[in-house]
Amino acid sequence: MFKEITEPRRVVVTGLGAITAQGTSAQALWEGVSGGRVAIREVEHLPMDGLMTKLGGVVKEKAA
Repeated sequence: MFKEITEPRRVVVTGLGAITAQGTSAQALWEGVSGGRVAIREVEHLPMDGLMTKLGGVVKEKAA
């Protein structure tokens, strides 16, 4: 299923992004995590009936 890699490959990272409950950028995620903020809360805008939890990480901002 997977092709065996026989020689080293090079990778270039040209940017970093994240869309999370902490925010919609890698910087917002890092600031939230490093600041000890918890983004998991009770979900208010989705039906959670029948699920084993009422908690979730909701993305409140629109990504730019």
